[in-house]
Amino acid sequence: MIIKWNSRKLAIISLCALMFSCFNGCFLFPRIIKFMLARNVQLRKGSQMRPIFEKIPFPLTFKVYIFNITNPDDVLIGEKPKLQEIGPLVFDEWKLRDNIVDDDFKDTVTYTLRQRFNFRPDLSNGLSGNEEIIFPNIITIASIMTVKKEREAFLPIVIKAIQQMFGNNTSPFVRLRIMDILFNGMIFNCSGSEFAIRTTCAAIKAEGERQGVRIVNSTHLSISLLGHKNETSIARFTILRGIQRTRDLGRIIKINDDHLQSVWDGDECNRFKGTDSTIFPPFLKPSEGLWTFTPDICMSTEAHFVRKSSYASLPTSYYSIDFGNFSSDKTKQCFCNDPPYDCPPAGTLDLLPCLGTRIYGSKPHFLDADKSLLSKVEGLNPDRSKHDIFVNFEAISGTPLSGRKRLQFSLVIEPIEEYEVLSQLSELFLPIIWVEEGIDLNKTYTNLLKYQLFLAYKANEAMKWIGIVCGFIGVIVAVTVIYNENDTKVSITPTTAEIPSEESASNLSIPPIHTISENLDNPIYLKRRIEKIPNEIHEVC
Repeated sequence: MIIKWNSRKLAIISLCALMFSCFNGCFLFPRIIKFMLARNVQLRKGSQMRPIFEKIPFPLTFKVYIFNITNPDDVLIGEKPKLQEIGPLVFDEWKLRDNIVDDDFKDTVTYTLRQRFNFRPDLSNGLSGNEEIIFPNIITIASIMTVKKEREAFLPIVIKAIQQMFGNNTSPFVRLRIMDILFNGMIFNCSGSEFAIRTTCAAIKAEGERQGVRIVNSTHLSISLLGHKNETSIARFTILRGIQRTRDLGRIIKINDDHLQSVWDGDECNRFKGTDSTIFPPFLKPSEGLWTFTPDICMSTEAHFVRKSSYASLPTSYYSIDFGNFSSDKTKQCFCNDPPYDCPPAGTLDLLPCLGTRIYGSKPHFLDADKSLLSKVEGLNPDRSKHDIFVNFEAISGTPLSGRKRLQFSLVIEPIEEYEVLSQLSELFLPIIWVEEGIDLNKTYTNLLKYQLFLAYKANEAMKWIGIVCGFIGVIVAVTVIYNENDTKVSITPTTAEIPSEESASNLSIPPIHTISENLDNPIYLKRRIEKIPNEIHEVC
C-alpha cells in the first residue's frame, strides 16, 4: 500500500513539475524579463538608460578617405579621371545632447544633437592632414554645375563672378591641404564691386552652413566639407521616450519643430521614420527593418535583415542598406526630379534638394551602383567587406553592437560650352570623398548584455529543460511502477465444482497418512503432489 501511494505521488509531482517548467520557461519568465528590460530602456528620468542617452559615454570612430586626382590636365580634355585614395584620417566622433526637455503628457523628450570631431593621428597611418592633393575647386565646379541644372539663364553671371574670384587661376582643380579641404576651409575672394560677383557671393552666403560656407571677414569666405559640422548643432529632435509604449522608444516625432520636411516632392519622402540611429526599441522583429533618419542626406533609410550573425559571442541580426533603384520603386519616386525618367542612377542619391548643390551620394567606390558610373573613372575597386553599410544588431535589448555607416560623395561633371575651361569635360560622377562612421562595443558593454540579460535567459532555458526532462522521466517511472504493481496481483475467481462420490474418491491416488507426514518437510515432494492434484480431480470428474 505504501509503494502504491508513493508511485501516485511521484506521478503527480512529476506532472506538476513538467507543467510548471513549460509555463515558467516559455511564458512567465520571458514576460518578467521583457517587463524589466522595458523599464530599463525607457527614457524616463532615473532609468538605467537615461544617463547613457544624455551623454553617450564613448565616441564613434569616424574615418575619412579622400581622392587625389593624379591627371587633372587629362580630365580637362575629356579623359577618365585617375583617382588615388588617401586615408583613412581617423577621428573620434562624440555625439552630444544639450538642452534636454521632457514632456510627460506626450511622453516625449526634446534635445539638441551636436557632434565633435577629435583628430587621431596615432590611428591615421602616418597621415597628419598637412598632405597636399589635387582636388576639385568646389566653388567653381559645384556652382557652375548647379546653376546649369537649376537656373541656366544665370550661368553667364556665375561664370563671370568665378573668373573675378580666382583671377588667372582658371583651372577647376587646385592643390590644397587635406585638413583645409575637410575643416579649415578653402578661402575665396568676394571683394569685387561688380554685379556678378556681389550677386554670386550673396547667393553663396545665403546657403551658409548647408554648404559648409563660413564668413572669414568682410571680403572673404571659406568653404569646407566638414568644418561646419564640428562643434555645431545637427538639429533639434523630439522623440518618444517609450514609457507609454515600448515599441515607440526613440521614434522621431519632429525635427526643428517640423513634423515633415519640405525637401522632397512628396510627403512619404519627407516623413521622419525611425530613430536618430543612437537608440532603438527592444524586441524588434527582422521583418520590421531598422529605420533611421540622417540629417546629412535629409532622408530616412531602412536597413533590411540579411542573416543571423554574432558579435562577442552574442547572437545578433545582420542588417544592411541598399539604396536601390528609385525609377522602378514607386514608393521612392518622390526622390526623383521627374519620375520615372529623371531619377538618380541605381544605387545613388541625388542630394541637390538637400544640400543645394549637385552632389550625389552612394556607397563607397560605387558599390551596388550603376556599373556605368564605375566605368568612367579609374582607381576604384568596390569591395563589400570594405564599402558596405551594415549593423550587427541585438534585437532583444535593441542594441547595435557593431556597425559601419559609409557614404561616398561625388560631384556631377559635364561639359559646359559657355565656359571654355570646362567645355571638353566628359559627363561623369567624380568621387571626391567617402566617410565611415563606425561602432564596435567593447567588453565593458557587451558583458553587461552577456551577464545581465543572456545569462538570465540561458539559466531559464537550462532550468526549463531540466524541469521538463526530470518531470517527464518522473511521470514515466511512476506510470511504469503503477502498471507493474497491477500486473503482479493474483486474481482469484470463485468456481462451483461437483463433489466426487465415494466411489470416485476411492480412486484418488492419495498416499497413506504416514507417507504424507513423513514427506511434509520435503519441498520437492510437496510440489509434485500439488501439481498432480488437478489432473487426478479431472480424471475422476
